[in-house]
Amino acid sequence: MSTLTNIQNSLGNMLHSISDGWQHLYQRCKGALTHFETSDEHPTDKEQQRLSWGLLNTDIVDNEKNLIVTMEVPGLDKSDINVDVQNNMLTISGIKRFKQEHDKGQYHIMECAYGRFQRSLMLPTSVNRDNIDAHYKNGVLRLVIPKQKPTEKIQIQIN
Repeated sequence: MSTLTNIQNSLGNMLHSISDGWQHLYQRCKGALTHFETSDEHPTDKEQQRLSWGLLNTDIVDNEKNLIVTMEVPGLDKSDINVDVQNNMLTISGIKRFKQEHDKGQYHIMECAYGRFQRSLMLPTSVNRDNIDAHYKNGVLRLVIPKQKPTEKIQIQIN
């Protein structure tokens, strides 16, 4: 086997590995990737440098009585988060405000997303939206959503 063939095979394997890695990352993150819209008509230079996409990683656990939803939304006050359930669609929205901590110097890395966001998740079962328990602590939103009891099957008489 020639040196050129070895190089071609090595490059092919490397490109395949990179492609597999990106596909895996995309599949794992595609739902969590959320757009953050700037809320100001005239953003500052630093706000223009910020990312407009961020990850809001979420877990949904279905146990006998409840759906338990945890979502990582760091850097917010609980008053900046809104939770809504309509037709078994859970929507979490809010605003992450840009807080300039340094008035001197230059950012070299700016990976945090800021602005208004919204993420909607279809819940896997019917829920009782009147008794949702919501807590926000250490950047994690935790919702305990009671499942709705299924309606009993009834036989319909045809006349």
